[in-house]
Amino acid sequence: MILPDFYGRFRCKAGACQHTCCRGWDIDIDDVTADYYQQLEGPLGEGIRQHIADGPDGWHFCLTAEGNCPFLRSDGLCQLIRQAGDDILCDICALHPRFFQVVENGGGQDIELGGVGLCCEAACELLLSETGPLTFCDSESGRTLGGLSQLLEWLDYPLPDRELIYQPAMAQKDYERLL
Repeated sequence: MILPDFYGRFRCKAGACQHTCCRGWDIDIDDVTADYYQQLEGPLGEGIRQHIADGPDGWHFCLTAEGNCPFLRSDGLCQLIRQAGDDILCDICALHPRFFQVVENGGGQDIELGGVGLCCEAACELLLSETGPLTFCDSESGRTLGGLSQLLEWLDYPLPDRELIYQPAMAQKDYERLL
């Protein structure tokens, strides 16, 4: 798997996060975890089952009137983790904001790319704290692959260096469009 060099240092800010991922979007539950929740005994299992539903797209948590996960505590921490540990989480809660994408390189070989989404303030802080150039590595071999241009070339998507440099638009019409 190809990862940015800072990937292994990502840590959720949990209760210190100002923009929790436990608010404002539907939280899907993978089938394996939904089955586990259905079989979980005791008050925790009963409490989980009271706050999940099976809809047309599969299982999900029923959000509160404020749009929060029903297990988001007032201190910003997850009640499920506090009671039972990380292993109780569904896939999306355990993995977010990590993402994985399989692409085919020019040689016909499937390559898995991974990263952390910039929807997460901890991921943004980690990326912006880097002082050197962004580099990528192969997590299996530990080999450094170089920067973005080398990665794109390796994936058989070469771009000229000028295409990889951010150049903000300075025209009035661009500012008006943003506003």
